Amino acid sequence: MMMGMRATGVALVCVVSAATADEMFPAPTWWKDTVYQAPLSKDQVPDVSKFPGATLAATDAAFPLGKQPPNMAAWEKDAEGNPKPCAHKVTGAEDTDKGWNGNCLDLRHFPEIKTEAECKKTCEEHALCPSWQHNPETGCWMGGGLSCSRDRPALTGESAERLQHGSVTVLADLKAAGFQIMGLTKVGKFLREDGTQPSTEAGIKDCKDFCYSDIRCQYWQFSSEDGCWYDYGGNAALNELTTENTQSGSDAQWIGGFEAGEYIQHYCPLPEAPAPTPAPVVAPAPKPAPDLTWLWITLGVLGALLIAATVYFLRPKPKKVRAVKPLPAPAPEVEPLVEKLPTRYSTRTEMLPPIFVR
Repeated sequence: MMMGMRATGVALVCVVSAATADEMFPAPTWWKDTVYQAPLSKDQVPDVSKFPGATLAATDAAFPLGKQPPNMAAWEKDAEGNPKPCAHKVTGAEDTDKGWNGNCLDLRHFPEIKTEAECKKTCEEHALCPSWQHNPETGCWMGGGLSCSRDRPALTGESAERLQHGSVTVLADLKAAGFQIMGLTKVGKFLREDGTQPSTEAGIKDCKDFCYSDIRCQYWQFSSEDGCWYDYGGNAALNELTTENTQSGSDAQWIGGFEAGEYIQHYCPLPEAPAPTPAPVVAPAPKPAPDLTWLWITLGVLGALLIAATVYFLRPKPKKVRAVKPLPAPAPEVEPLVEKLPTRYSTRTEMLPPIFVR
């Protein structure tokens, strides 16, 4: 291990350098024998009217599954017994790119890490790394990070993030339940650049983010009187909570200034299934033009028949002539008989009246 000094503008702060990030973020000794348990769902949280109980048995009975889960029980181990990274679910709780000051103390120096990208990636790959900071002059720093909002003129051009590894399930709202947890570690008030105390809302957020960034933290509380308190996992009594470790009502030391607090469980969710890739849209091949030969033949035949029928029905009809009975043939003309009679008085011939014979 190497010792180093970090400039703060007005003083030098002693920091410890680790040879590797694995040495910097070892698995907690108290977690070594913890057996993995599936994270509690929202319908498996304890009944706050019964939690915590006066005895361990009563505390366990407040959980639907009948047992209070040990701290970090929902976080899986790798082959070496260290917390598995949750690379697919790492989010920036606070970021200098979004206005966070990021001038944190209580960090350790990694001189072998030269670039900002490598510093960020190293912290993301270690589930026990709450925050990282990189400065072009002093290099990469990682750790819990305290007093991050203070003004330090000697640190210029730094980039920093407070990370949340995995997801968090809120098991109990301590403010709503009306009791405070005893035996937590004091973080403080997260003073701003000018040394003033943050607003209540800002202080609550800072305290919550501080606990959410440390997978060992299962309790956090914020008081307007003395700031943020959290559980770093080293207090065995908080792993088996009973009423001996809580105060409520008039017994609470600062219940009047108690602004917010939670009992939480950290876990790494399963990676989300990738959205199915939509099949490429292929334009349908153009259909060949249908063979209309028979259609045209049929239409031609029908047209011809239609024309023929039209001609037939529209032709001029011959006029009807009534049959006239023929007149009877005239009777043959009978040549009159002329009888020439001698006369005494004349030699002329006189025509006698005709005689018709039927």
